[in-house]
Amino acid sequence: MAATIIGLNSSSIRPQPGFAVQQSENGGWTGTHTVIVTRDGFDNATIIAKFANGQLLTGIDPDIPALFGFLRVVDTKVVADEGDLITLEVTASGSSTSQFEAGGEGGLGEGALPKYLLSGELRDRPFSEHEKWKELSQQAKGLLGLVLNGSLEFVEEYQDIGGSLGNKNVNGLFWLPSTLQFGEDEINAKVFARLITQGQTTYEAATYTWTESTEGTSELKPSDINNLSKISTPRGSPPTSSGTRNWRLTSVSQDQEGLLYRTTLTWTLSDVGGYNEFLYD
Repeated sequence: MAATIIGLNSSSIRPQPGFAVQQSENGGWTGTHTVIVTRDGFDNATIIAKFANGQLLTGIDPDIPALFGFLRVVDTKVVADEGDLITLEVTASGSSTSQFEAGGEGGLGEGALPKYLLSGELRDRPFSEHEKWKELSQQAKGLLGLVLNGSLEFVEEYQDIGGSLGNKNVNGLFWLPSTLQFGEDEINAKVFARLITQGQTTYEAATYTWTESTEGTSELKPSDINNLSKISTPRGSPPTSSGTRNWRLTSVSQDQEGLLYRTTLTWTLSDVGGYNEFLYD
């Protein structure tokens, strides 16, 4: 027969005062609860099964407020081990609402509490993506490509004696004919060539992302998964940019804790001109 200790036996759980629950800014709930079991109860398979991840917290304490009946166990740890009594701290999480509408193409659900974040940062990008490079003639771009890969050398001080571009051979530098030199008006091409000669091949460009974070009972929708990499209009109210720009869904992620799903979607703003619709539409 199981021994009884201060009203406890090997088949019972004693909840302690101080049940606490908190809602995150994204709508999910996390609760903590402390309970005591006997050492024999800690070895009781029926009792221990109640603390398994995914089990309802009401299975441990049926008297928690009905409002939080959706909470499920995600972590249990021993916080005290004294004599024949073991104190356990249980963490549970969950949500009573779905963050997405029903159906594969649904938007945000009525009870969703999304968080939005606009982030801008500078990233190194090759000269070939710079707007001033894109405006160059095809010949200038080709010549600069040869300077980049080392096939041609740019010697600016020789500009006035026939041209600044030459290629290496066994006899040193062989200057290209005037028809394969930068034109007098191709000032930007010469600036790029000068920078390349000085060892610079990239520039810093602004990159902006718009991120949506939500929590609830729903997994990512098929539409969000299928739209990854495609031109897509972000949810929320991202700032309006100048010029002909658009957004593309560039990252999706899902983290599951019990039956609480944390979903994150990130859109990236294009350069002026927008994303290539042939590739990304």
